Amino acid sequence: VYMRKWFNIDDLPDIEKLILIADYDDGFVVYLNGTEIARANMPANDAFPGYNTRASSSHEAKMYSGGYPEPFIIDSAAMAGSLLSGNNLFAVQVHNESSSSRDLSSNFYLIAGVISSDHNYKPVPEWFTQMESHYSSNLPLIVIDTYGDEIPDEPKISGWMTVTNNQNGQLNSIFDLPNEYKGHIAIEQRGYSSRWMYVDDGKISYSLETQDSVGENNNIPLLGMPSENDWILYGPYSDKSLIKNVLAYWMGNNLGQWAPRTQYVDVVLNGKQMGIFAFMEKVKRDKDRVNISKIDDDDNEADSLSGGYLIKVDRGSGVPNETWDSPYPPSNAIDQTVTWVLVYPRPEVATPEQFNYIREYITGFESLMASENYMDPLDGYRKMINVDSFVDFFLIAELFRDADAFRSSMYLHKDRDSRDPLLQMGPLWDFNYSMSNYDICACYSSSGWSYLFNYYCNERYKINPFWWEKIVEDEYFKEKAITRWNTLRDSSLNEAVIFNFIDSTTNYIEESRIRNFEIWPILNTTLWPNYYVGGTYENEIEWLKKWIHERLIWLDQNIPRIGSTGIESDLISENCKISVYPNPASDLASFKFENTGPGNLVIEIYSPLGQKVDEIQNELGYNGTWLIPYTIKKRDNSHAPGSYYCRFLLNSIEIGVAHMLIR
Repeated sequence: VYMRKWFNIDDLPDIEKLILIADYDDGFVVYLNGTEIARANMPANDAFPGYNTRASSSHEAKMYSGGYPEPFIIDSAAMAGSLLSGNNLFAVQVHNESSSSRDLSSNFYLIAGVISSDHNYKPVPEWFTQMESHYSSNLPLIVIDTYGDEIPDEPKISGWMTVTNNQNGQLNSIFDLPNEYKGHIAIEQRGYSSRWMYVDDGKISYSLETQDSVGENNNIPLLGMPSENDWILYGPYSDKSLIKNVLAYWMGNNLGQWAPRTQYVDVVLNGKQMGIFAFMEKVKRDKDRVNISKIDDDDNEADSLSGGYLIKVDRGSGVPNETWDSPYPPSNAIDQTVTWVLVYPRPEVATPEQFNYIREYITGFESLMASENYMDPLDGYRKMINVDSFVDFFLIAELFRDADAFRSSMYLHKDRDSRDPLLQMGPLWDFNYSMSNYDICACYSSSGWSYLFNYYCNERYKINPFWWEKIVEDEYFKEKAITRWNTLRDSSLNEAVIFNFIDSTTNYIEESRIRNFEIWPILNTTLWPNYYVGGTYENEIEWLKKWIHERLIWLDQNIPRIGSTGIESDLISENCKISVYPNPASDLASFKFENTGPGNLVIEIYSPLGQKVDEIQNELGYNGTWLIPYTIKKRDNSHAPGSYYCRFLLNSIEIGVAHMLIR
């Protein structure tokens, strides 16, 4: 079906926004003065579909059954290039998905946002007010327009952003005029694995700068955050709880360590509803972010050369003078190296003296950690680092069992010596692969240590630097970690406190997350690296709470034994207690087993790939504690380094399991 309608515009400068509202069965293309401004459910590669082109799939109209039509915000480039002063031609072609279909229907409305009340057009339909409420949100609304251009990985492209953040309980609508920001931005895609996995058919994240009209930085406060120009739009996708990063950063700030502030928002990008995002601060040097000294290109000697620096363990972006490889291999490595990345000063402006200074400083720290006297109270690592910052980072990384915490996006910073000469851990970043959302390397388990990742998964491209294990072995660090853990368990790390944050956050985003999963119907889909797929949002949150509950119990049992016995008790049943010692082990391990009944004990040992590699049998003739030695067989590679699953059966009945790490 082809339809046309002429209409007149006599106040073109007063029209700020155009919204097409469409109710259709099955697909359509709309043109304004011969320029396409919207299409839905039609082949994307067919510029002018022929009369016999079929819609891509079946799509039912909604208004006849009491539903709402769909809004399509016309981007500024299309509006500027097609809407004219005077007469305008609105044209529509509607297509069915099958020649045998018995119905075809359509209703189209073109609604203009006018900034002047001098001219009144036809009033909006009766249902429009109800529809406006349906498409409104209690979350701030961000609308981004890139003038018809696709947003690339890099470089940033120009765009226009509006932020609507009504106060006093008023909802934010796509039909409202913006009241918090209305101006230029530069924007690009961000992220690594999420970008290359989901860029074609999923939600990804973006990095953006607020700018003035000539492209210079425009520092402004946004959504309750201090004034700056660099921001992140984080789009939770594989994390179906939508909360893991936000929870981790909230926890970091609660512990007194700066972490990015966050605010949930709804996003419309180039006329398309994109669902829920977390608007957050980018990690950078700033008095309200990573508060270290500014370093200029003439700061090349003495105290001025000593800081500030922001670095991370990660992969680089290929910029010259950005990265260096540690001369010290990771523990249990195959052939991997640890790469250090200079973040601030930016590699393209850092002087050779500054790059060499921070590289030599970090290498000096690693050399000290590799020495025999690294634990020395005066001459050991304590003279170079802020131990408390390392303790807090360690506890949060282990609480949430982040797969990347110690090996990727691990930030550190150093200020000028005259302000603070010690190396600091942090800030926290990138916790979307935490809290069981990583289905390999045992990272999904609520038991086990993240700092020992190299023994679970040493074939990964990035593994942990060697010095985390050595720090954790020091009694001074252990005592500080135990004391801090016990103190925090009565406050920030109390289960009730954590669950209250989860409950209040999920209640706050409820309406938007329902709409988010209508836009992205993925709750019953396995997305890499999901371990658990709940099918409903409620199940995802219930699983998250259950996992945190179990993790807190495990850490309560094992924090007092960090650095010595490793992972001890993976399961404690009513009938027995099982532990592995030492853990990790190299040549010889012992299974400690507390038995309450005699019988035949079988221990089955499975490789990281799930293959049964060994079996031990023992006749237990009495109740009590048994210590069963086990020689690790490496010669045939059946016991290569990694995480092994040990299954305990008494009289053919499974009574417990344990994990054994082999170095």
